[in-house]
Amino acid sequence: MNESLRVALVATEASPLARHGGLGDVVAAVAHALVQRGHKVTLFLPAYRDAKFPTGARRTTAVAELRVPGPAGVEPAALIHVAMRRAPQVMLVHHRGDRRFFDRPGLWSDPADGTVYPDNAARYA
Repeated sequence: MNESLRVALVATEASPLARHGGLGDVVAAVAHALVQRGHKVTLFLPAYRDAKFPTGARRTTAVAELRVPGPAGVEPAALIHVAMRRAPQVMLVHHRGDRRFFDRPGLWSDPADGTVYPDNAARYA
């Protein structure tokens, strides 16, 4: 049976946009392998301030506005489409709330001093 599936991968990191360690490599590899098998893959990632966009990547303005339920209530967000060559479709989740979950340096911690962000559980919930 060779059915094409629509797959949504939701992750905290994926190479090359956001990579802290092995997780970013694995998520990217799984997404690419699924695309090579003919599946339509959409990868959802946080819109980190420090995201590394490869040459030729194109970002759109917000394609959708969302209200995301979380442990501390409903948070406003937007989806931003990123088009990259030979890659799955990528949607960045841009947090628009007061806490600015992803508009800060680094992914998991402050690169200046290595302090882990104390709100990481809420950020990724």
